[in-house]
Amino acid sequence: RHRAADRRRVSLSMLMFAHLASAAFIASRSALLPTPATHPSAAATAGTRACVATAPRRGGEAVMAGMPLPAGSLVALATPMTSTGEVDIATLRELLRWHKAEGTDGVVILGTTGEASTLTSAEKEEVMAATREEVGGEMAILVGTGTISTEATIAATKQAKLFGADAALVVTPYYVKPSQAGLVAHFTRIADAVELPIVLYNVPGRTGVDMS
Repeated sequence: RHRAADRRRVSLSMLMFAHLASAAFIASRSALLPTPATHPSAAATAGTRACVATAPRRGGEAVMAGMPLPAGSLVALATPMTSTGEVDIATLRELLRWHKAEGTDGVVILGTTGEASTLTSAEKEEVMAATREEVGGEMAILVGTGTISTEATIAATKQAKLFGADAALVVTPYYVKPSQAGLVAHFTRIADAVELPIVLYNVPGRTGVDMS
């Protein structure tokens, strides 16, 4: 169940991945490491300038930074909660195992559906670690890292990489309504700072800005 309403509440929105293969990607020029880390163990390194492109197709798959990203079902996961409002890691693990057994192509964690904005840093780390332990290397893992702040997003994306994310889901900055030039500057700085592919998340009804 979701975190108790009297503690913290966030509006949920559905991530539409039916057309993921045609979504815009910022992909790092360097390929992802072939063996994902289970736990963070090294400092993040700065990436080179990234390329903005529409994901190409290869054998029915979208290709991102040399690593195939399935064009099938990438599920935005809710973060399970206990009756007292704590993150229920045991149930999260069961949910991840179920998706793996059912053939889900990938998962999106810590996005809007995952109520990431209501979680503490420690809770986010628990979710990322459990996800990598359960499905790392077998299913694509996208981690929501976008915030209103460019620097905070860079820090969150570096952390996601250390926890073994295959890509970061970065929403347009909300509330401040940046210009298109501002959006380009925001996403470019993130791509330059972190050696990790980025999926751009455009949801103008929630953020107040439309990426065009």
